[in-house]
Amino acid sequence: MDGQACWGRALLFYPWLIEAECGARLVFFEYARALRQAGLRLDCFAPSRSGEVPGRGDQLFDRLFTPSAGPRQQRLLASPETFKNPACCALVSPEQQQMALTAAAVGASGGYDVVAVSYTRYAPIRTYLPDSVRTILFTYDLDSVVAVQEERLLGTRAAFELADEVDLMQDFDLITTVGPDDASRLASAAPYLPVVEAPYCPSIEPRARPQRADADRLLIVSASAPFLDLSFAWFCERVWPLIRERRPDVKLTVAGRISETARALGLGADVAVDIKGLVDDLEPLYDAADVFIAPYLYGDGVKTKVIESLARGLPVATTPLGLSNLRIVAGEHLLVETEAEAYAAAVAGLLASQPLRERLSRAGAGYLRRAHGASACREALVRRVRAWAGERPVRVRDVAALLRRLVPRTIARCSAAGVRRVAIFGAGSHSALLLPLWRGLGGPTVAGFVVSGTPQEAMSLDLPVCSLAALEPGAVDAIVLSSETYEVEMAAACRAIWPDLPCYGIWSPTPPLSTPRSKSSWVACAV
Repeated sequence: MDGQACWGRALLFYPWLIEAECGARLVFFEYARALRQAGLRLDCFAPSRSGEVPGRGDQLFDRLFTPSAGPRQQRLLASPETFKNPACCALVSPEQQQMALTAAAVGASGGYDVVAVSYTRYAPIRTYLPDSVRTILFTYDLDSVVAVQEERLLGTRAAFELADEVDLMQDFDLITTVGPDDASRLASAAPYLPVVEAPYCPSIEPRARPQRADADRLLIVSASAPFLDLSFAWFCERVWPLIRERRPDVKLTVAGRISETARALGLGADVAVDIKGLVDDLEPLYDAADVFIAPYLYGDGVKTKVIESLARGLPVATTPLGLSNLRIVAGEHLLVETEAEAYAAAVAGLLASQPLRERLSRAGAGYLRRAHGASACREALVRRVRAWAGERPVRVRDVAALLRRLVPRTIARCSAAGVRRVAIFGAGSHSALLLPLWRGLGGPTVAGFVVSGTPQEAMSLDLPVCSLAALEPGAVDAIVLSSETYEVEMAAACRAIWPDLPCYGIWSPTPPLSTPRSKSSWVACAV
């Protein structure tokens, strides 16, 4: 416990295979170390083939739970109502929902003081935990940022925005980010969120190292994912041939799951390329390399392999996205180029210049000691969690205060879509709170209320009330859903009667559905 007395127990939920090495797992383990340092005993819930936490996490956890946690946990599962939001369904498969609900059951029944959840898409776990449990949301890549990248790259509409992600974070006691970029995004969208920046801390002490005069060895170590594969394909097709022209004796070593992509791209036939595949011990590869290449053409999020390489004193050549969520300085701590020709020239120049490699090695190691040492990375998170010792959270739900945070987002979406007149679906106490806020914040004109059945009164709050079916065509540009609990059902009812009329939720993290959808497709998302 790093000299700290234990004051409580925590369950940490990690949604990916715990044996698979990747940047997200490295960050997860580092967060776990911070919680141990803060005085918590730890259990882990994660998918696992072996039933063990491998590598650097083997000493962190007292117990490992897997999705097949047993019949007692399965019986504890509630109906997955919280996962009915279409934005959540777009990010979490039914199998992942069941895994998350099982984790929530373990957390609710295990007597934990703290439950920590990795990735915002699994935030609905919070709904199934007692109010007495403190909760932490670990972020790695913000899901909304990934959605925007996919839209830009694949041309598919981003169904999950930063405002949606903020909505899912509302009930957590603490939210971590891996660096300043994500912290700034959340601060600009919701300054009231309890966000703490917790950068990744490499497991080795940063060091500079002597550089060989006859440098000719490049190294890339990477996982395999669509953004990583596309970036590596760009390097192989556009950059690697130019490097070979400039440095005929150059050798490239490829390790990690990106090796599969390298073989698919035909690099197995290149005598200058050594494809290692998955490697248990990367240290010999780092020791033998002269330059680490990190060509990221796509994908935000912190690049743990850049940090790991700098910590080993290995000079790094990367692209602008390699600096994501870091406070590193291009040209001072590593080399950064965008275009293929310039990137190839930078790599070749690094191989040719021993003084440049030595300077970057020293500067990179110095930056890591200052910004990514254990004390610097863990201090804020450890301090916040230690403050919970002996306390229990007091949760008073102020619906009006929550609406003041949520309504501006919906108004902004209506304005962006050119909506000028709306009907509010619902005419009860919730709408009585919503209407003055809506008007006071400059929302589009409210023409009246609609309800699902026959109205009990013709007027409410000086506005007409009619049934949804009796709404006059063309009377409004959109419908605003006014229910904390039933927005998804309301939206389905609207689609059944008015399929071309956009719906805007207040509570559900649902984007404006300006593109008509059939009732059947909506219900498929909602169940």
